[in-house]
Order: sequence, then C-alpha cells, then structure tokens
Amino acid sequence: MTDGKFVFDGAGDYIDSGNTADALSSMTVAFRMKPSTQSSTYRDVIGKWGSSNYGWWVEIPDTAATKLAFGTSGRNYAQTTNSVVTKDVWNHITIVHDNNGTANYIYVNGVSAALTDTFGGPGVIGASTAVLSIGGNPLASRFFTGELDDTRILSCALTAAEVLRHYSLGAGAAYQVDRRVKYKAAAVGHTMQMV
Repeated sequence: MTDGKFVFDGAGDYIDSGNTADALSSMTVAFRMKPSTQSSTYRDVIGKWGSSNYGWWVEIPDTAATKLAFGTSGRNYAQTTNSVVTKDVWNHITIVHDNNGTANYIYVNGVSAALTDTFGGPGVIGASTAVLSIGGNPLASRFFTGELDDTRILSCALTAAEVLRHYSLGAGAAYQVDRRVKYKAAAVGHTMQMV
C-alpha cells in the first residue's frame, strides 16, 4: 500500500476479501484504477472466480491496458468496444449489472462506454464459493499491474445520473443512492468491510 492506495505489480499479489458479494440480482462495482502496461492479456482487477462457477469479474482484456470487460456466471461477457481507459492516469470505473442479467453497463469517468457482448449477453450472477479477490485472479494466475483505490460494491444498480454524481464527488465520498440507502465499502487490511 502506498499513500492509502493499493499497488499491484502483476506478479501474484492480490487482496483476499472473503466470500462476499455473491449471487446479487443487481449490483454496482466502482473503483479508481491507474493501470500500467499489462504483461499479457486478461489481467483481472476484481471479482469472484470459482473453479466451477465464475460468479462475476472485471478484467483488462488487452496489454495496452485501455479496455475493460465484465463477465458473469456461465461465462457471459461484455467488453468495451473502444479504448476507454487511460494508462498511467487515474480512471474512475463503475460497472453496473442491472435486474438479474437484463443489462450491463461500464462507465469510465462518469460516461457510459459502448459495449460488445462477446458471449451471450448480460448473464446472471450465480452463487460462487470463491473469495472476492481484488488485484488478481489466483485460480488463473492473472494479476493486475497498477494501482487501485476507493473500491465499492453496492447491492443495487446505480442509474447513469447516480454514477455521474458519484464520479463528480471524487474519491472517498460516501455513496447516497436514491433508494435512501447509504453504502460505502472500505478496504481494511486484507478484508472488505461495509461501513
């Protein structure tokens, strides 16, 4: 950890956050990332990767570290069509999985990115006994290179207006969603704690 941010060198380090964030019909995953050039494709950023049930995951599918992808159980997979992430610069990323697999959205710095469904549409997030891993996938040895900060997982799908508002608030701000529920996930050591 450097200046309160997690630094990953792509060589096997990750945060084991326990068996959390499982089988949600709707969810939002948000974090700030400053990716470096990846040593190979498919570098996993955050997710629950099980050996028999994949749960969900967010990954960088290119070595230039400029695209993002989100996958769900059954290996359904959506990827940004264009290069949307700026390497070596802080990017605010928000992934929204809406209403039990009817839609996925990837926002970069508050703006919705065009997506390509590469495997069968949005998919459903199934139960997985795997741990929530931040910074890499230990089962497949696919690890992120760069910095991560301000990681949050919400059990609801944020609207585009809510995503833009949270991006505009900046790092560390509490999330106030229109459903009158306040969520904030804070990384504490090697666990995720809801506060």
